[in-house]
Amino acid sequence: MTRMTISIGVLLFFVAGSFAQQNNMPVEAIIEKHIAACGGAEKLEQLHSLKLSGIYIYRAQDFAMTMLKTRPHFFRLEIDDSDGKQIYIFDGESARAVDAQSGEKKAIRDARVRHFVEMMADFDGALVDYRSKGHQVRLTGTETVEGQPAHVLEVTLRDSSKEHWFIDAQSFLLVKRTSTFIDDGQQNTQALYFMDYQPVDGFMIPHYFERNAGHYVYGYEIERVEIKHK
Repeated sequence: MTRMTISIGVLLFFVAGSFAQQNNMPVEAIIEKHIAACGGAEKLEQLHSLKLSGIYIYRAQDFAMTMLKTRPHFFRLEIDDSDGKQIYIFDGESARAVDAQSGEKKAIRDARVRHFVEMMADFDGALVDYRSKGHQVRLTGTETVEGQPAHVLEVTLRDSSKEHWFIDAQSFLLVKRTSTFIDDGQQNTQALYFMDYQPVDGFMIPHYFERNAGHYVYGYEIERVEIKHK
């Protein structure tokens, strides 16, 4: 064996040992590190709104889009696609499609879009103060996401539905989130993948994420981030 081979073997041994030790971390420690990695509990609490502008990617086509998240449960997605302006909102109670001309709100026909809008509407996410929200969280193990190990947290929401949050074992940032929903009596799963985290005003913001809904993949590339504080 060469010295380089031995060195690589020793390095891998220590990396594996370090991750094995992390894998025994309690749920509370993982959540605490995740919140700290995002910017810290105090800073996150002072956020009022987050506006993301960029490109919506579907079937190799690019369309202008904006997302607006406002505390505590407002979300608006606007896409300028080939069929005109598509607007979807969650107003704190229900998800609706908005007619760009009349402003009339209608039920969202596509259950996958409706569920995505509902997922995005939770400003802080399920892990922040999860007990006070009536959620339950447990560590189910580890999985590899995009070649990197991640802690897998099973989140049972107050309404008994389940999500799985994949927290990168090194950065403690969210890299994948899966959620189940019912459509026409059948259970479906939707996954979000978060990438290209960049610091903005002291927060770590993913500048690209994908939504995987069955055979459909939708990309969201963020070019501009606007943050407003309380």
